[in-house]
Amino acid sequence: MANVKKAMAEEDHLHEEHGNGTYSNTSPSAFLISEMDIEEMQQELQITASKWDLTTVEATQLQTSQTNLLK
Repeated sequence: MANVKKAMAEEDHLHEEHGNGTYSNTSPSAFLISEMDIEEMQQELQITASKWDLTTVEATQLQTSQTNLLK
């Protein structure tokens, strides 16, 4: 997945260099990269949430991360 993100970021950079960038603050590939990052975070949280022996700190971090993803 890192290679896909890198290729998309490079493509965005080339478009900006040649004056073919988007007029909005977020390019389509930047949006997709953000969505892939969110998906990775969700998968990591699912793994963490499946553990039964979380410390209080880990449980708090998990709850905070889940809340942030909901936002």
